[in-house]
Amino acid sequence: MALWTVLAAPLFMSTDLRTISAQNVDILQNPLMIKINQDPLGIQGRRILKEKSLIEVFLRPLINDAFALVFFSRRTDMPYRFHSSLARLNITCSGLYEAQDVYTGAVISGLQPETIFTVIVNPSGVVMWYLYPIKKPGISQQ
Repeated sequence: MALWTVLAAPLFMSTDLRTISAQNVDILQNPLMIKINQDPLGIQGRRILKEKSLIEVFLRPLINDAFALVFFSRRTDMPYRFHSSLARLNITCSGLYEAQDVYTGAVISGLQPETIFTVIVNPSGVVMWYLYPIKKPGISQQ
């Protein structure tokens, strides 16, 4: 679902929706995931990083200077602690960002382009962030 969302692709389900698990229904009906997929800017995301550690990062620009980020693991052995910064992912706009985990709702505050963060990605799993500015340079927040 995360890759479907970041790639702005249409979703085709080939399952009996009457017997689908509650967990899968929650994923399919995730409002933030749908909002990202249907973003009016309409720009498809792309892979921006492919690591030797078998972690790939996808980025999709969204309206209002926001982004969708997907950290995708091709590992099969164990969860991986991926360390990076927004600047390393080519998000160099100055200002302050927050990242909301699309699946858990957890929010990471105070991200600047040079801030180092760690994402733990399960084997064959994803972590998806909705990244949005909370303060732009030269604009006071009231």
